[in-house]
Amino acid sequence: MSPLFGKKTAPTTVAIIDIESGSIGSGLVEISGTHKPRLMGQERRILHIRGTPSASLLLKEIEREMEDSLVRLSGIASRMGNYRGAPGDIGRVAVFLHAPWASVSIGPERAKADAHDATLDALRTVSSGVLSTTPASFHAFSTTATPIIHGLFNAPRESLVVSIGGEIAELSLLKGGTMVGHATMPLGLHTVLRTLESHAGLSRAEALSVLSLSRSTHEHAWAEALSSGVAQISRELSGTVASMLPDSKHAQQIFILAPKQSSDFFARAFTEDASLHELFAPGSTIRAVLPRHATPHLLGHPSQPDLPLLLESLFVDTRFGA
Repeated sequence: MSPLFGKKTAPTTVAIIDIESGSIGSGLVEISGTHKPRLMGQERRILHIRGTPSASLLLKEIEREMEDSLVRLSGIASRMGNYRGAPGDIGRVAVFLHAPWASVSIGPERAKADAHDATLDALRTVSSGVLSTTPASFHAFSTTATPIIHGLFNAPRESLVVSIGGEIAELSLLKGGTMVGHATMPLGLHTVLRTLESHAGLSRAEALSVLSLSRSTHEHAWAEALSSGVAQISRELSGTVASMLPDSKHAQQIFILAPKQSSDFFARAFTEDASLHELFAPGSTIRAVLPRHATPHLLGHPSQPDLPLLLESLFVDTRFGA
């Protein structure tokens, strides 16, 4: 196993790569000791497995997408340099790994994040192949994003962060901003989308739009399929919390992160699920983490910012800023 955290340096432009269970996001973060970070050139691509599904084939797909992303970001940085009349170099590559690419173990003093050596070796090879002299560091999304969320909301002493990815969700239990519990469950956003596609006959774009609708969706033709997809995740969440994170019953706030602007949808669905109420402290609340909670802390960002990239921009500024 290899450590995911590198030594501190102070570049001015950082390329961030966000590798989660169903997609890969990328962007450039401009950092400075005199102003807030700026997120530029964001992009997120859905991962598609070619051939029989396997972890090795998915890692190959990630390698291809990461290489394309770094080439694209390098071009953006060069154009920025030409425009400003200064070198347009990327000072560092910061790669953020969600489950299953990073694992988290809870020690007596702090949570420790690791990734399999073969995964790190493959991703380091991609980074050095595109940006040969640029240092690269690897970070677990759960151990870097959860303290940022705690700070954004001035969260109570005990809280639970549920990060829903494309195929896998991660649960992080916090006490005073420190992670004291971590678990994963093998369901995510694509679970609901596939249910809507297969049982309600919707396209992927239509299924995504369903998740952005208001609460009054019970009368629609696809309501049963939507309810079924959400119920799968709720049951898995309930079982995971009860068996793997029993101390979360004291959590005063539950934060929901999800891709494609679906955090609100999942927060409402979990709030309405009576079976989940018994798992948390009386009076606790379920709250969606949205881009608008992070954007005030950035100097600039795209018009429709990617939430994980926003949180990673704040981490990069804190970790590597001058």
